[in-house]
Amino acid sequence: MIPGPVFASLNACSQILTHWLCYITDQQRPWQDVWIRGGPIFAEVVQQYKNITTVEGVLDLLKAFTTSHRPGSVDTLRSKHQTSQGQMITYTPRYGSHLLSIARTLNTLIDFDRNIACYLSSSASFIFESSSSEDDSPALRVVFLLYVLSHDNIHTGMTSFHSQRGDIC
Repeated sequence: MIPGPVFASLNACSQILTHWLCYITDQQRPWQDVWIRGGPIFAEVVQQYKNITTVEGVLDLLKAFTTSHRPGSVDTLRSKHQTSQGQMITYTPRYGSHLLSIARTLNTLIDFDRNIACYLSSSASFIFESSSSEDDSPALRVVFLLYVLSHDNIHTGMTSFHSQRGDIC
């Protein structure tokens, strides 16, 4: 579903991470924007992410893929190497909090070899813990872990990596 040679060159775990980054921004957006425009850019981010080891590295990586237009507007992501119909691919998430969720996700996954599957498997005992509740299941626990990975305690207000100061992850 994500076009382009960069996505096709990624291993399966990196493709899953690319899909997750798209999903983070898939809030009240046409799917074509998220997956066809955002997906190739996120694939490039994930491709370059493999060598990042610090929160500063994550922020520098995301700054390199974004441009800030005017104060208060959400940063636009832009491809470095891919085009669509002869034009540079760009994608602007609906909310700045999506950018913060992406930064948090990438920063957290550094401790799990930059691999979302390793992050989830590290909590296998939690995921598969038995429960007598009808409202509990392994699938719901995975959803909870993904929520914690990317969305828990993310506040609105940040719109740009270029004007942000301090530790945002």
